[in-house]
Amino acid sequence: MAGNPLVSVLVPTYKQAQYLSGTVASALSQTYTNIEVVISDDCSPDNTPEVVAEFRGDPRVRYERGGVNVGRVKNYRKSLYELSSGSYVTNLDGDDLLGDVDYLRTAVGWLE
Repeated sequence: MAGNPLVSVLVPTYKQAQYLSGTVASALSQTYTNIEVVISDDCSPDNTPEVVAEFRGDPRVRYERGGVNVGRVKNYRKSLYELSSGSYVTNLDGDDLLGDVDYLRTAVGWLE
C-alpha cells in the first residue's frame, strides 16, 4: 500500500437506533484503522443520540444531528459533501454491517 489515506465511513441514519450500535462497531472493527466514522442523524425521533453516546470516547467517531428531517437523499448528500474529509469514502446505512474486517484494507489497497 502506497500510503495510509483517511477513509470516511459515512453512516446516514434515520430511525435506525436498534441497529446503529452494530453498524458503528462493524466499522470500528476494521483492520484498516485510519478511518473516520461520520454518523449523520436526520433528526431521528428515536434514541439514536443515546446509542451513539456509547462511542463518544472514540476519536474516530463523529456524530452530527440535523435539527430538522431533510430526507434520505439530502442527508446522504450532506454526509458526502459537507461532513466527510477522507480521501476515500464508503457508505453504510444505519442498519448495515461491514461483514469482513479486512474490507477497507483490501479496498484501499486496490485503490492505491
